[in-house]
Amino acid sequence: MRLTIGIPVRNGEKFLRSALESAVKQTRKADEILVLDDASTDDSAEIAQAGCWGGSVRYVHNATSDGFVSAFNRIAQLATGDFVVILSHDDLLDADYLRHAEAGLQKFSGAKHLYCGYKYIDEAGTLIRESPRPHSLEAFLLSGKEYSQRYLRGVSAGRHIHRLLGVATNRELMLDCPFRAEIGLIVDDDLFVRLGQFTDVVGISRPLVSIRIHSDSTSARLQSLSLQLAKDYVFLSENYTHNRRHLDLCDLALYYSLAIRFMDESLLEGFRMGNPEQIARVVNLRREFSAFAATASHNLRSPISSILWRVASWHAFIRPIVAGATFLSRARAMGRKLLP
Repeated sequence: MRLTIGIPVRNGEKFLRSALESAVKQTRKADEILVLDDASTDDSAEIAQAGCWGGSVRYVHNATSDGFVSAFNRIAQLATGDFVVILSHDDLLDADYLRHAEAGLQKFSGAKHLYCGYKYIDEAGTLIRESPRPHSLEAFLLSGKEYSQRYLRGVSAGRHIHRLLGVATNRELMLDCPFRAEIGLIVDDDLFVRLGQFTDVVGISRPLVSIRIHSDSTSARLQSLSLQLAKDYVFLSENYTHNRRHLDLCDLALYYSLAIRFMDESLLEGFRMGNPEQIARVVNLRREFSAFAATASHNLRSPISSILWRVASWHAFIRPIVAGATFLSRARAMGRKLLP
């Protein structure tokens, strides 16, 4: 079994060296360490091509930036391994990660996807929190449907069973089931739920990877994360309503609830910041989603459709509140302009 560690980087000089060290120092050596540089303008290229790696790092440079989703997919296209592990330039693999991943995939040789638990660390490497317990190094097997449902329910509860870092996926499967750029910020969540259509999945609950939370991350630079997430989950709600495949109606309801949760958060953010433009965007998004959900609940013709109808009817109750809050926000903004 050949294992590739793929590292996409865009101006990652601050943490790239640490990520590469964690890849090079695996107790089960990687068959390939591939760095895909998405047109960095800092010293990322020099770090990736440094002589200290002993020629173990393969470096590929994009002349123009194609974005992180394209980088993920291109790593799968360029990799020579049977399985691909994506390591963000600011994250870390435990030294025994590849050893345990390979053992799990050999134990359940028919599976084409493996995940493990994770740790969140700060810029200095201090532990913030870990993935849900219990933790064990004993590999176990989930059916594809069970995996997709367990992953989605973890997202809904705010307790992911795993993140993008720590998965090892069959390269051919990654080519057949690529990341979808149109999903926006949650391309990884979308991919993992879809993968359950095609393969059983190996799990290791022990955290074997570290995800770094820092001020330079993409999410920290977004102006309104909640609004973008709301749009993304609305898209997925509509997508899976028309093409549920291996998901049940209860799973579909979770997508609806996630869309509403982030619309609520974005709406409250608009109220708090006195931002009538954001409030208006949320209201328009909610109006469109309400119309879609009402139609979907009728077409599904199932007891669970009543849940979807309650989702759709939310707008009727919130509209007067939104209108009043919008007026107050605009009045407050106008007052600030008039005051000396």
